[in-house]
Amino acid sequence: MQLPPPSLGVAYFSLGNRGPTQLADLSSDLEGIGIDHLFVTESNNDAMTTMAVIAGATSTATIGSAIANIYLRHPLQMAQAAASVEEVSGGRLLLGLGVGHQMVNEEGLGLDMSTPVRDMREYVEVIRAGLTSGGASLGYEGSRYRVLGPRATVAWTPERRVPIVVAAHGPNMVRMAVEVADGIFTSVVSRAQISRLRELMDDHCAAIGRDPATPRIYTMVYACIDDDQRLALERLRDRVELTLVQINYVRQLRREGMLDERSSLDDRQVAELGIAGSVEHARHILGEYRRAGVDVPIIAPFTPDPADIATGYRSFSVDAYMALAELVGY
Repeated sequence: MQLPPPSLGVAYFSLGNRGPTQLADLSSDLEGIGIDHLFVTESNNDAMTTMAVIAGATSTATIGSAIANIYLRHPLQMAQAAASVEEVSGGRLLLGLGVGHQMVNEEGLGLDMSTPVRDMREYVEVIRAGLTSGGASLGYEGSRYRVLGPRATVAWTPERRVPIVVAAHGPNMVRMAVEVADGIFTSVVSRAQISRLRELMDDHCAAIGRDPATPRIYTMVYACIDDDQRLALERLRDRVELTLVQINYVRQLRREGMLDERSSLDDRQVAELGIAGSVEHARHILGEYRRAGVDVPIIAPFTPDPADIATGYRSFSVDAYMALAELVGY
């Protein structure tokens, strides 16, 4: 499989009680050393407005959501917000969408997410229609979403096709993403599973007559960089185990055969789900992700102090970012 040109992203998590302007300053620094994708997660924050702020502080990097929760916004509102971020960024938006988690949407907010694949398909269809409508009123009626009437418009539409990627790990969501989106977004996933997902995408591309080179894989990789590999592995375990309160990740890891009845992971399995070790080790692991089929690996640095995440990202060190951004000659 021919590898695309090297690319490296960084994913930001919530900054706690600090606003998006701090992310803007950090984004400018990271863009300056060669990071070409900057992703904003959506957890106790609004991804779309944060991306707009980052756009004002950068000029070349792709700015993406990783991911925006579809159940928190109507798809027409999302299309309007996406058009705004695309405009202020000068055409650098990558819209990452996901269904979120049951404990947030259902238990916390009382939202119905019983048909996630159907809902995501309709959501992407509405956004794509809005972004390509030329300002005309939409006429869409689906099972969950309806977009009709004189207000059903996107006031200014982008000149280019805005990439839309879908958070997908299960086969049904992956196939749907191949059909209506520009790729998939994954996290907490092993290199072996990435290979299986790439094979599934290629097979479905062949079945529907799509060029298998067009849908891309974007993968968030938790990274704990330390020459003390044991300490780095302990920190990676802390990060990975935080995700196991979310049933989607539990199902994903069980699908891989990585979780037993006690939902526990051994050290080898934890190491398969991210990066734990030196910069050289990290370069090797990122190379493995790319050879498995990842187009854009997205570093999510471990930050020990959740109240001071921005400092944690900076303490990951410019040298480490620069070394990883080179990513050549594997």
